[in-house]
Amino acid sequence: MSPIIRDWDEDMPKVRFDEENRWWKLVKALTAAAVEWGRGKFFVELIDCIQAAMLSPP
Repeated sequence: MSPIIRDWDEDMPKVRFDEENRWWKLVKALTAAAVEWGRGKFFVELIDCIQAAMLSPP
């Protein structure tokens, strides 16, 4: 897999957040499930989303 950003000045304006991205939706669903499962037992934080960003099409 090649990087989606090779030159920050040139490529950064192309980077965008897509709430409909299937990987982002999975992150949200897994986080919500962990919150429900761990309610009153442990803290839950948003998981590392770099994998979701790397799997998004350029």
